[in-house]
Amino acid sequence: MNFEVNDMKVLGAIEGGGRTIKNIKDTSRLEKKDVERILEFLVKSKLVEDVEGKGIWGQTQYYFNTTDTGSKIVEEYIDNLKDEWKKIIQFVTDGQRQELDEYVKQNKFLVNMMLYFKIVNLPALGRLNLRFLIEGKHLCYKCKKDLGRI
Repeated sequence: MNFEVNDMKVLGAIEGGGRTIKNIKDTSRLEKKDVERILEFLVKSKLVEDVEGKGIWGQTQYYFNTTDTGSKIVEEYIDNLKDEWKKIIQFVTDGQRQELDEYVKQNKFLVNMMLYFKIVNLPALGRLNLRFLIEGKHLCYKCKKDLGRI
């Protein structure tokens, strides 16, 4: 099954401890209607289970948990992100900035998801002069200059 970036964010937020729509919305930084739409899809796909409960003032509230299948998908996605990070590091250490540029064009949300799932952090990107990857942009000015593109 192929998931969008926002689907994985919501699934990761639930796996990470978000139980209510508010917790999931805050963690994933998505709009409430988007979170509800994605949760509906995940519940129908049997990756997330919902349990009806009562809130503080007696209102109906839903609590969400990942199923075993949902947990397995998140773990596989994180393993895949770790492998992708190794590819990026290999491009950097080999000095293949042009290939890295093309790779980033093809996978524009890859580094953002690595940050979201804590595969890599901002200081590591800064040390490797890869902060431009966060926004899915192409090579920074200095890298383009080194390659002779400017």
